[in-house]
Formats: sequence, C-alpha cells, structure tokens
Amino acid sequence: ELLRDVFVPGGDLDLAVFQAAFGNEDAIGAWKNSPYQALTEELRLGYTAFEKACDNVLMDYMKEAKYAALTLEPMVAYLYAVEAEVKTVRIILNGKTNGIEAAVIKERLRDAYV
Repeated sequence: ELLRDVFVPGGDLDLAVFQAAFGNEDAIGAWKNSPYQALTEELRLGYTAFEKACDNVLMDYMKEAKYAALTLEPMVAYLYAVEAEVKTVRIILNGKTNGIEAAVIKERLRDAYV
C-alpha cells in the first residue's frame, strides 16, 4: 500500500510491474518485458555489475542532455559528470589501496562523460 501511495504515474514503468516484482519469487523475471530488461541481466551477474550498468545508463542519458541548448539540462549533466569522475577516482584509489588487480578495477569503472 505504501508503494501505491507514493507511486507517480507517467513514466516508462507502470505500477503493475512493481507489484508483479514484489509478489514474485523471481522478481528479476517481472522486469523481463520492460525497457530495463538489459539491467536485469546485469543484476543476475551481481550487484556490482548492476550498479555499474545503472550508472552507465544514466551517463548515456546525460550525454544526450549536452545538446539541449538554452536549458538547464547541460548544467545538470555537467554536475553529474563531475560526480561520476569523483566516483571513478574513488574506485581507482580504493582498489589500489586494497591491492585489487588492475583488471578488476578496470571492469568496475563506469563510462565517462566525454
């Protein structure tokens, strides 16, 4: 009931998709026919891969925003890009500090804004 109270209609996903995922043991399967199907495949690989895929989808969206002249979108995209760069530096520094191999660090890096 809480989800029904706070759900905002009008996006790519209907409330029924969330309700089906909540009531299903295979919650990932409920997203199969949604626009986010590619993300669900990453979730099967693990939470790290899922988080990276979500960040990459958001970055792809932000890359398109830089072409919207005379709006706030390029500024928001720039701020997101700066946050993404900080996240990338943190991933590299934490990986190096904890002795993680370079190949593992590279696979965890997100797409860049450029």
